[in-house]
Amino acid sequence: MKSRPEVKSHFVGLLMENCPQIRANHAELVLAEPSPVLVYQISSSKTRVLVDMRNGLPRDMRAHLVDHIAPQMPGTLVNSLIRVMWV
Repeated sequence: MKSRPEVKSHFVGLLMENCPQIRANHAELVLAEPSPVLVYQISSSKTRVLVDMRNGLPRDMRAHLVDHIAPQMPGTLVNSLIRVMWV
């Protein structure tokens, strides 16, 4: 393989506590624009959120997540995502 690997995207991870999910113990895939978001429980009180960031990382990650990603999340997750961004 002569060509160099290219980075096409990055995952940004968040850890939310006491976050209600649509179905307990099941992963949720949110087909947000411009990229998908994976949400899953890792313990009885903690939920991991992985946001696929394509086309490079924004200068202000917090603003990008609050302004562009949070509004596309299911209602049960919006407040938890915004709350974790301001801790």
